[in-house]
Amino acid sequence: MAKQKKILILGGGQAQIELIKAALELGCYTIVAGIEGNYLGYALANKVCHVDIFNKEAILKIAQDEEVDGVSMVCSDFGLQSLGYVNDKLSLSGMSESSAIVSSDKYKMKLALTKAGVNTPKFAIVETDEDVERALSMMSFPLIVKAVDLQGSRGIYICRSESEIYENYKKSISESRHNYCIIEEFIEGEEFGAQAFVYEQDVLFVLPHGDNVKKNGIVNIPIGHYMPLPSDMVSNEAVVSLVKNAIKALGFNNTAVNVDLIVKDGTPYIIELTGRAGANYLPEMTGAYWGIDYYKMILLCAMGESPRKYFDGRLGGYDAIATRMLYSKESGVVKNISYNNSSNIRNIELFVKKGDVVNKFSNSRDCVGRILCVGKTVSECATNIDEFVDNFKIELE
Repeated sequence: MAKQKKILILGGGQAQIELIKAALELGCYTIVAGIEGNYLGYALANKVCHVDIFNKEAILKIAQDEEVDGVSMVCSDFGLQSLGYVNDKLSLSGMSESSAIVSSDKYKMKLALTKAGVNTPKFAIVETDEDVERALSMMSFPLIVKAVDLQGSRGIYICRSESEIYENYKKSISESRHNYCIIEEFIEGEEFGAQAFVYEQDVLFVLPHGDNVKKNGIVNIPIGHYMPLPSDMVSNEAVVSLVKNAIKALGFNNTAVNVDLIVKDGTPYIIELTGRAGANYLPEMTGAYWGIDYYKMILLCAMGESPRKYFDGRLGGYDAIATRMLYSKESGVVKNISYNNSSNIRNIELFVKKGDVVNKFSNSRDCVGRILCVGKTVSECATNIDEFVDNFKIELE
């Protein structure tokens, strides 16, 4: 009788729920590590270990004591360095600590990309007013200030004047765990993304996708995605080549990869990439497009089994897929939620219920739910999603 595989998943929050479910469906003994709290993933796991996932020595001890076959997580950068550290120490399949460190710091990431000749916006590291002065002598407005270690729109400020730069770089550093940030050339183009997977130094696929964004006054916040990317936006071959070079530059191996890009005048640029699957339904979209369970592919790789064999056995997916975040236009306490469904809306997830407090939408953490739609074309999916959103109502007390 084959020994039951053990998988350690970092984090028990909403982002890891489907990964935990997939591990259980694979028959794995599933251990979830994370800080104490009322996290949904804890109720699903075979075992829960309360620990800070940033504490790499504590995560290593759990992995050693439990004799796990792999460590995994998706949709979040938090804990990736611990994951890489354990992979290195126990010779497990997955991203290395060095790659995790580079991809978790936007400054180190940009250095690696630039050194490898990967097309990415011009940048400079800043700690002081003197650094800002030097950066301004090399770049022209508009510019963007970025905290190097935060996700989403946190610590990011678009600046169109010197006064905004001097004010916002200090603000960005104050929100970060580091005493520096970067100033980057702000390319005014169309943002998009890509999901990819690399195994044994071979990129199994690069899957570009479009982004639907909402402006919060500072930066664009992705509120949905769609596949496939229109061919008239940017050359698929150019994106695939660029992403492959970026993956090599950061030394990613045996991992899913999430990539943020922008295109201007037909030329794609890498904004950033990290060694895990993207958030906001991107694993579900990737799986639906290829006709696989992408979470299971990620887990199999983490446990030393061939994701190539699993990927090559795909049966084919949907022609077009689109997703959308659901959110409230006002803050308050939920009194009632109502919506009309249609057959093309394949998944509906709500994260809140009657009596819960919701915030007026300002960033992705204010998301109250999400939907996934499939169809023959992206346009068809967009129409069905718009109809659903128009009928989605949150009544507040």
